[in-house]
Amino acid sequence: MGIRADLITFLHADSTIAGLVGTRIYGPRRPFSDTNADCIAFAITGSSDGHDLDGRGGWDNRELILNCRSKDYATAEQIADAVRKRMKGYFGAIGSTTGYSVIIQDEFDDYDDPQDGSPDGQYVIGQRYMLIRKESL
Repeated sequence: MGIRADLITFLHADSTIAGLVGTRIYGPRRPFSDTNADCIAFAITGSSDGHDLDGRGGWDNRELILNCRSKDYATAEQIADAVRKRMKGYFGAIGSTTGYSVIIQDEFDDYDDPQDGSPDGQYVIGQRYMLIRKESL
């Protein structure tokens, strides 16, 4: 598996997150067919790496943004709190990836206005993390 699939697996494994969003954890965009607002959408926004002295492996620093979304601000906050508890300070297995450290760097609030003119926008609580992981070449 790649890091994106590993991250989805890792978040799905948390019972609190699963209770709030079910299986609705997506890459950068929620599928159009999913009309439930409660979800997590994430993107990898940066990467840098370093290598062991033998040059065959090392580590990879990935910057992640996780957007916790809901039509209800309190629910968006519950999702964000559950994600923070799962991610912040974690080290160990993340799917098939070995995570050395997960560091929260920032959190921000946003609101997406509806595109259809309805009053049904979505609250977004975004979190930016640095994931330092083992990389084997």
